[in-house]
Amino acid sequence: MRLTVSGDKLTAVNHYVKIPEEFYLRYSEMRSRNDTIASFGSIGLIVIYGIGGVTGLFFLLRRRRIIWKKAVIWGFLIALGSVFLVPLNDLPLSWFGYNTSTSASTFIGNLVLAGLLGAVGLGAVFSITFIAAEGMDREAFPNHVQLWKAWGNRSGGSLSLLGQTSAGYLFAAVIVGIDVLFYVVTKRFGWWSPAGNLSDPNILASHVPWFNSISISLQAGFWEEALCRAIPLAGIVIITRKSKYRNFWIILVLLLQTVIFGAGHANYPQQPSYARVLEMIIPFAVIGLIYLGYGLIPVIIAHFAVDVFWFSLPLWAAGSPGIWIDRIMVLLFLFIPLWLVLYYLVKNKKWTNLPDELRNGAWRPKLAGKEKAPAKIPIKPESRTFIQALIPAGIAGIALWIIFTPFTSDAPDLRVSREDAIEIAVTALEEEFEINPEEWRILTGITDQVSLQHRFIWLEGGRDNYEEYLGTFLNPPSWLVRLVKTTGEVEERTEEYSSVVDVEGNVLNVYHRIPEKREGAVLEQEEAQSLTDSVLLDIFKMERNDLKEISVTPEQLENRRNWTFVYADTLNYTLDQGQGRYRVSIHGDEVVSYASFVHIPEEWERNYNDLQSRRNIIRTVGTVFPIAVVILGIILGIIRWTRKRFSIRLFLFFSIGLFLLFILNSYLSWHTLMYDYQTSLPLRNFITMLIISLFIGAIFSSAGLGIIGGMSANLVQPLVTDKYNRLRAIGLGILLMGLLAIFSRFEVKSAPFWGSYQAANSIIPILDTGIGDIQKLIAITGFLYVICFGLHTFTKGWSESRIPFGILTVLTGIVLQASSLENYLFWLVSGLFLGLMMLGIYILYIRYHFEWIPVIAAVFIIFGILEDIIISSVPSATGGGILGILFAGLLSWWWYSGIVTQPRTE
Repeated sequence: MRLTVSGDKLTAVNHYVKIPEEFYLRYSEMRSRNDTIASFGSIGLIVIYGIGGVTGLFFLLRRRRIIWKKAVIWGFLIALGSVFLVPLNDLPLSWFGYNTSTSASTFIGNLVLAGLLGAVGLGAVFSITFIAAEGMDREAFPNHVQLWKAWGNRSGGSLSLLGQTSAGYLFAAVIVGIDVLFYVVTKRFGWWSPAGNLSDPNILASHVPWFNSISISLQAGFWEEALCRAIPLAGIVIITRKSKYRNFWIILVLLLQTVIFGAGHANYPQQPSYARVLEMIIPFAVIGLIYLGYGLIPVIIAHFAVDVFWFSLPLWAAGSPGIWIDRIMVLLFLFIPLWLVLYYLVKNKKWTNLPDELRNGAWRPKLAGKEKAPAKIPIKPESRTFIQALIPAGIAGIALWIIFTPFTSDAPDLRVSREDAIEIAVTALEEEFEINPEEWRILTGITDQVSLQHRFIWLEGGRDNYEEYLGTFLNPPSWLVRLVKTTGEVEERTEEYSSVVDVEGNVLNVYHRIPEKREGAVLEQEEAQSLTDSVLLDIFKMERNDLKEISVTPEQLENRRNWTFVYADTLNYTLDQGQGRYRVSIHGDEVVSYASFVHIPEEWERNYNDLQSRRNIIRTVGTVFPIAVVILGIILGIIRWTRKRFSIRLFLFFSIGLFLLFILNSYLSWHTLMYDYQTSLPLRNFITMLIISLFIGAIFSSAGLGIIGGMSANLVQPLVTDKYNRLRAIGLGILLMGLLAIFSRFEVKSAPFWGSYQAANSIIPILDTGIGDIQKLIAITGFLYVICFGLHTFTKGWSESRIPFGILTVLTGIVLQASSLENYLFWLVSGLFLGLMMLGIYILYIRYHFEWIPVIAAVFIIFGILEDIIISSVPSATGGGILGILFAGLLSWWWYSGIVTQPRTE
């Protein structure tokens, strides 16, 4: 029981169960095995099925054999219900996570925005999955019922559909029986499966308790069966259509899809970790067979019904007034497919036979004439005056950029390398704790993020006070050095040592994490105070009598007593708001950590959080918007590829190159990635999950950006007028950088500026610095291509609909600037300026020269690198920056050449 006294009032009485650290550690280790198996399942679910679905969709598009409208409607309806409406339905529960420092309207606004963005994103994923799955099913199984015509007037009352619908419900009962039998039998062998895996009693607290079980089950049943059943099984049937080993491959994929599906759900807290995989083998192998024979209808119904049963269990167990309404609603929605069959039976007044023309084999694409090439957009001759002015304008842009870019950092430069930081940290830990570093694995990270404490001092004390407190009460950018154990029992791995060394080589603090059960002394306050006084004097050069005592907190453990002392420094900290404080922690009779920090007043922090929460709604839109535009570009690229308006050469170059670059970047960043190792996890599990996540990211990012590169070659006919064409593109990019530098000078800084120090922790810092911006270059180019091509297409080269699309372009600039919102007026003005600038360069230049876009993007990247070189936060900034400039320059040069020399396919 914990009692809290505030002033002279008892303000809280909390009853809780103290969980031993040993249990928590072993539980985390156990759960890591589930997560590791689920990671392998993710490869199948995301990579194999994802790539298979996209490949199938590609060939369906090329052959004009897709049905997309109903798939999109179903995809977004399911996403709207399960991703947007479910969180709103759970609002009564969400209030338990409400941060009272934000207003209620802001809290709800963030919830609604997150739901809408999630619904749009997943709605697109669901739609693409449904298009691919239905189309591949139609190609592979001519006898299956056409999915989107299953419950029409002619098919709804058929005996065939009645049989498939009834079979779905009957097999759902079989699956539930298998599940129950599995749990009963395995429990006798000591297997563990908490009931919370299957149902959540919290649905009773939602606005409409029945809705969640229906909505979430519909998402799982429809999407998972389309992705995990239709795509792999229909895909292998199509691929092996002419193979004599066809049956072997079908059986192999049938078993494989069951294992992948089970592995993808293995992150449930069940033991042994492979229990979920074994549980699903029999039912989902049978579901696979049912799909092969009858299609998606019975398997979707079976999956949906099983999930509804488990998710709605609390409604049948509860006895609250009015619960019968929710039970009725569950039954009404659960049996909707059956109600439809009965409705059409009554309407037709008899059972009917399913017409052959409603089966997949009878489907034919709509007759269409030969595809017409898109009409060429007439473009008036470009203004020679504006074109010829670009080279001198670029020279002026360089001057403006130099004059108005600050080239300063509010943090010190890095003066110690990774090796030096390790040596300094290990020496400090050896002196403090008398350890042998040979017995430990050393992990390093570097922190270069401006914290709330830094923002507080910057806003309340200004630059002078910030510079004074940086390195005393505020930590500057620092090396983080951990000494951990990666072998042995999980309790032994709990112990670790760490030290913080700033970029100038000063030890800011040390820390020793001691296992909870480790025996130690039981000191009285006077004895612990004596140790604390020594630390205050030796480390912080302060006498206790010169400090204000804030708290003295004892913690009695089973085998020792811990103490934490906190003092405020009223001599060296002079601001009216906040406090500079020192904290000393003692475990047993050992000083395990000490630190200085800034205490932020609660009222200030709450007001700041409320302000940032409101701004975050707008920032989120600004952050998501360019990502959505790039994804739209990828979709556009796939469509153009199927219509042979695409450069496969550029695609292969970018996708393979980016994949190799991603692998290289992961290797270079290995120290940083490993720093986050949790010692409660077996090292091999942590590394396995890390590599799998990196691999998945590499596959999709390289393929997506590769498509951006491939589609860039045949968007608009380039207009290369003379040998200075590329130079003029460079001049335009530099001019834009100069104009942006002027505008950025008027921005009011709400936080100190720190350069990036992450390259210093790389295996090869100079190489890490050089390649870090290549992905950004391709993403910026893709974004500009989509925006400019959309503007070019809808306005027919700026000859029609100028006003509405001009306004949309200006609004695009405002939305882009929202991602860095700190001041509303500056956001609107700078966004307006950016939007007008984008519109202006399109009207004057880009509509004639789409080949300039990668060059302009490269100029943006190169000038950002030049700024880093001049600021020079890390020693590798100059060499790595030069290397990065070469990479970006050569890539844009090659890209430009690939566009202007690519033969036209339209």
